[in-house]
Amino acid sequence: MPLGYCPVPADCASASEHVHLGCVSENRNWCKQPQTRELDVNQLHYLAYGSNLHPLRLKQRAPSATPLAVVRLSGQRLTFHKRSKDGSGKCNLTPGDGCMAYGVLYEMTSGDMNALDAAEGPGYLGQLMGVTVDSQIYTPTIYVARSTSIDESLAPYSWYRDLVVYGARYFGFPSSYISALQGVPSVSDGDVGRAQMHQSLLVAMAHHPALSRALPVA
Repeated sequence: MPLGYCPVPADCASASEHVHLGCVSENRNWCKQPQTRELDVNQLHYLAYGSNLHPLRLKQRAPSATPLAVVRLSGQRLTFHKRSKDGSGKCNLTPGDGCMAYGVLYEMTSGDMNALDAAEGPGYLGQLMGVTVDSQIYTPTIYVARSTSIDESLAPYSWYRDLVVYGARYFGFPSSYISALQGVPSVSDGDVGRAQMHQSLLVAMAHHPALSRALPVA
């Protein structure tokens, strides 16, 4: 059974007309990238949709990361079938009619973007997409699994799935989306030290101060 979330929540049923996704792999047919302008050549942008959603997690890899907007990804389905070197499933986006995935647009320094790129590893393909927020067009990098790194039989570790859940909850994604994430089948991590480390991170996420202001939604 494929993992992931598909139904579009009733309160977000209309597709966003402000998200333009570039072709990100050999088997995708997403929208053409629009003309863009950057606000600051020293700042780059990233679209998180999986375990990097929560700022506490992302700042471990990119300390300068600052969330700018919540992004609706119409026609995309969140899955957990990207093969990881630890043998578990990690997040990916795949096309899906009537589906809606959610992400967060972040801004960070170019140095942090390079560090994030290295952390994502060779199993992911980084591509640019276009997102319009309050009339400003951004071109964040989004990471999707290479076709050679997909294994539909995989499931995520419980702590990994929960990183996605906590991030979705932090940014106020629709309750139906969060419930679907919580229902994704998972497996226990046999590496006790790694599991405990991430459980500690989850505890810190649960006590992290709420956003000082609601983010715009693209």
